[in-house]
Amino acid sequence: MLVRIERHSACGDCNKSCGLAGNKSRDELFIEVKNKYGASPGQKVKLSLKENRFSTAAVIMFFFPLLVMLFGYFAGNWFIELLGFSAGERVGAVSSILFLLLYFIFIRFLDRRNAFTNRFRPEMIELLD
Repeated sequence: MLVRIERHSACGDCNKSCGLAGNKSRDELFIEVKNKYGASPGQKVKLSLKENRFSTAAVIMFFFPLLVMLFGYFAGNWFIELLGFSAGERVGAVSSILFLLLYFIFIRFLDRRNAFTNRFRPEMIELLD
C-alpha cells in the first residue's frame, strides 16, 4: 500500500514571521508499506520505524561518511608519500572527497540491490480512522 506523508517544518504552524521557518512549505512523501490492517485508500494510519533501525540508518548516512572522509584524507596522503611525492592539504581534501563519493556509490549500489528494502522501511502499526 502506498502511504502519503506530509512533511512539516518545525515552525510549520507558527504564525510569527521570525525568518527561521523558511518558506513553510509542506512537501509530500510517498512510502510503500505492508497493509497489515486492511486499510482502504484515504484512511489515516499510524506508521512506526523501530528505534534501533532509525539509529542504524542515521549512523550509515551521517557518522560513517565522516569516518570515510577522515580515512580518505590520511589514506590519500599516505599513498602519495608512498609514491615519493610530497603530500599536502589538497591531496588529503581530494582523496577524502573521492572516498566519500565511493562510499555513497556503494550505499546506492546496496540500495539498488534491495539490501535495505525491508530493514529501514516503516511499518503500519494502527488504523486511525
